[in-house]
Order: sequence, then structure tokens, then C-alpha cells
Amino acid sequence: MKADNQRTLLDHWLWEPRMLRAFVTAATALPILTCIILVLTIGQKGFQALVFLCFVPIFGIGYGLVGKRIARIRNGIAPDEGVAIPGLIVRGKIEAAGILVMG
Repeated sequence: MKADNQRTLLDHWLWEPRMLRAFVTAATALPILTCIILVLTIGQKGFQALVFLCFVPIFGIGYGLVGKRIARIRNGIAPDEGVAIPGLIVRGKIEAAGILVMG
């Protein structure tokens, strides 16, 4: 298993701060770059691409709250209960972020 500092960006959950920063940066930069290219090619209608920027804070805040919840749960588990790791809990078609305790 890799050490925490040797993990690549894709080894992180989306709610972890490093991955969340990369996601918000990309989700902000892509509509801006698209808008610039469209304004240069088709004119004023290119500004419609900026509509996608309104979704960035929604996803950023949502995954930030999930990250805080996961950290709070993880810190609440005593070390003698086992190793607590973040994971994806699946019940049928419903998926949710959670903590797995390996004892």
C-alpha cells in the first residue's frame, strides 16, 4: 500500500480536501475557458457557457459538508475498536459516503 504522500489524485475520495480543490478548480476553469473560446468564435451567445459556473458552489459545498461529516465520524471512533477508513456504503441502488471499521 502506498504511503499517504505517494497517493495520486485519483486515489482520493471526492470529499477529501485535495481532490475537492482540484474538482472545484477544474469545474470553474472549464466553463470560463469554454466561454472565452465561444465568445471569440460565435460572439455574445458564448456567454451562455457561464451558466455552468452556478453549479460549482453547489457541488463544492455539498462535498465539503460530506467531508466534514466523514471526518467527524472518523474522529469519534476509538482506536481500540479497529482501523476506521472512509468508504462508499451501498444498499441496493442507494450509495452514501461512510466509515468502515476494520477490526
